[in-house]
Amino acid sequence: MPLGIFEVFAKAGWLFYDVNVDVGDADASDNGNDVVYGAGVGVNLFEHLNVKLEYEEIDIENTDDSNALWLSAAWRF
Repeated sequence: MPLGIFEVFAKAGWLFYDVNVDVGDADASDNGNDVVYGAGVGVNLFEHLNVKLEYEEIDIENTDDSNALWLSAAWRF
């Protein structure tokens, strides 16, 4: 939702994953699909530059915390 030069947003989706980890003599693997959701804020600078800060939560079974904090920028033509 645009609010002047600022914007707020939310998103939801589905993640499909297939993970294989091999460290020394130990290895583990998992695959599945889980819910992903997040929210963030953005600002438009200099007419073409969009900068966003976003928090994303991923509900993966068998994990304590699966989340991400993103800072991204895009040049809009």
